[in-house]
Amino acid sequence: AAIPPAAGAPPPEAPPTAASVPSTAALGAPATASASPTSGAQPTASVPPAVPSPATAPAQVQPPRLEVGQVFAGFPLERLLGEGGFGVVFATRTPKGQPGALKILTDPEADGGLLQARARFLREVRLMRALAHPAVPAVLADGEEAGYPYVVQELIEGQDLEDLFAARGRLELGEVIEILRQVVPALDHAHCYGVVHCDLKPANVRLRHDGKAYLLDLGVAKLRQGSALGGRSVLTMEGGVIGTFAYLPPEFGRGRKQVTPMADVYSLGVMVYQLLAGALPFPGDDPRELIRLHQGAQAQDLAELAPHLPAEVCAAVMRCLAKEPRARFPTAGSFLAALDRAAQPRAAAAA
Repeated sequence: AAIPPAAGAPPPEAPPTAASVPSTAALGAPATASASPTSGAQPTASVPPAVPSPATAPAQVQPPRLEVGQVFAGFPLERLLGEGGFGVVFATRTPKGQPGALKILTDPEADGGLLQARARFLREVRLMRALAHPAVPAVLADGEEAGYPYVVQELIEGQDLEDLFAARGRLELGEVIEILRQVVPALDHAHCYGVVHCDLKPANVRLRHDGKAYLLDLGVAKLRQGSALGGRSVLTMEGGVIGTFAYLPPEFGRGRKQVTPMADVYSLGVMVYQLLAGALPFPGDDPRELIRLHQGAQAQDLAELAPHLPAEVCAAVMRCLAKEPRARFPTAGSFLAALDRAAQPRAAAAA
């Protein structure tokens, strides 16, 4: 499971342009709920009383009823899409009738306290508004109701890449490249603004029913020094580990305070390795062991696990897994370009 960043400075202000992520992973649980209708009795989200801010909130806040058929902040709760450690996501509609995913922070203490949970939640909203991109779900509305922060985001009906991999195993090279062609530009776009995702993994890529791919969950994203979004940098890790251990860049485990786009390139390489090989380069679920492996162990060469792939493709993926950031591709886009070049001879032969 991902370990959120420690509480830091408040999130930077950003221009009010639209983009966000309907992901239950950012609510403290694995992103396993896809946006599909349910049958039978509708589930009800359990809602603890809000924990008011001592400085601004009233002494007592009546918790809202978060049940299908109710209305929250003017948005109808049509069906429960997911419920995590400290929040819920409902399908809803805007006043103009546009489908949306309503994410509500319901239990901030479950993520280490009110200030940390609110800071992460509001930072994600502001980053999504600033990083408007076709491959990032748009923010339709946000605010606070009865002490509960919320955001309404574009509803992406479909399946997470993690679920697709669980159902099918390894994917074809052409499929992987087509997905990357859609999400890598969004990643490079974020990097241009000084934003590093910090939690790239299949669960944070959503595939719409028509094949369009979206990049999800900037809840743990970090701003680099000198970010174009302005404000004080929040990239220090404060001794903690951010991200998901199976995809964790070696420099995160070493406690480096400077987060660079090459961290995302490493995690992207781990994800592509998994999709093409049918297994992670370092399997397991023990956090300390995974940190050790990412820092010092060499992953099995992809060419040995997938000998049907072009050698240049395997070499490009393995370059992403270099322990030193400077030895990797400098950008996600340059990695994708290398995959494209390597795959072209095989595509031409197949035609």
